[in-house]
Amino acid sequence: MSTEVGVHVTICSIHDIDMNNETAVVDVDISLFMRGTQSDLEEVFEEIYFVAAISRETDKDSLTSLNFDEILPGIAGAELCLTVKVKFDMDFANFPFDTQDLILTFYQAQYRHKFVSAAKFWKENASCLYSTPLLCVPTALINEEWTLGAPLIHYEKSDPLETMEAFTQVSVSLKFVRKGRAYAFRYIGSMTALSFASILPFVQLPAAEVSDMLAYEVGLLFAIVAFQMLTSSLIPMTTTISILDQYGLFLFFFLMLTMVTITVISWVENSAIDNWNVHACWLFAIWMVYHLYFGIFVVNTIKRQTEMLNSTKKKEFKRNAYMIKGENVQGTIVNKLVQESEFCKKKEEKMMKKVMPELKNVNPVRKIQESDSSKEENNDESESSKEESESSKED
Repeated sequence: MSTEVGVHVTICSIHDIDMNNETAVVDVDISLFMRGTQSDLEEVFEEIYFVAAISRETDKDSLTSLNFDEILPGIAGAELCLTVKVKFDMDFANFPFDTQDLILTFYQAQYRHKFVSAAKFWKENASCLYSTPLLCVPTALINEEWTLGAPLIHYEKSDPLETMEAFTQVSVSLKFVRKGRAYAFRYIGSMTALSFASILPFVQLPAAEVSDMLAYEVGLLFAIVAFQMLTSSLIPMTTTISILDQYGLFLFFFLMLTMVTITVISWVENSAIDNWNVHACWLFAIWMVYHLYFGIFVVNTIKRQTEMLNSTKKKEFKRNAYMIKGENVQGTIVNKLVQESEFCKKKEEKMMKKVMPELKNVNPVRKIQESDSSKEENNDESESSKEESESSKED
């Protein structure tokens, strides 16, 4: 029979997010609780492995024992600080309004242990945040380009295709939402002005020569190519076509359309053209229709991104539940700044009551206490009934 090991994960910091290599560095503290000794916990820590981890740095001196009054009797606790560089797949289809998911997964390569929630090894209504499954410091994400959504934790069995066999596993899902409005104003705004400038030769008075108009369009084409070469280092190179790529393709298409229009009309007319207003009107109509479509598409993408960030706790929490006592329980997120010197304070009691209502219903300690109290009441009733029967016999 496997021994249950309570796991608490603290996300301390997330930094060095590399879009080209699709990696990120995560500083994480893993706290374990089990019935046994500190040496038993050290053996469990030695058998912990990370999935899709490029590198892992562990300071053995950082292994500290956890002793709190709210831990159940006979339970040993320890915490280990790690720095893990994780490889994860990025999807840039909605760049610069994309959302990325980083899955931090670790497993224990032993069958005699089973990872469960740390709340099972703490007293009921414990105010210490170590009793929660997951804690993410609000200042964890050290990057101005991203916003961190509500993290999720999941206790499960590992995939045998990755770990060779099905071991006990803990997965922490971290959701990053990019702040893409700066990209939109910086790049799309500049490219919009360049695309509109391609219509200007059609409306100038007096009408320019065909050769001058083509020279203007070719010069504008070189300006667009130079602009994209300067900004290419700031945009990730991927196999997918992002939102910025879609507009860039339209820009080249529209510029080529104006050049083809000038060439074809001059060839058909076979003489100097005094008025290009008619052609300017339908070119401007195409330009306006596409920009209306593109603007609506960008606004809807931003709305979906905001809804995804706000609904993480409501919808995805229920799908990524962890197991305790054979029941699905909603994951716990404590997104509150905690001071190290005053980690366990009474101020967190109200918050714990709000974020862990389900755990209180399935807390095994509470069930044991209730069963013990019911047994004592039954014993008292039986003793009182015996005394009444004996008194009746004496009468």
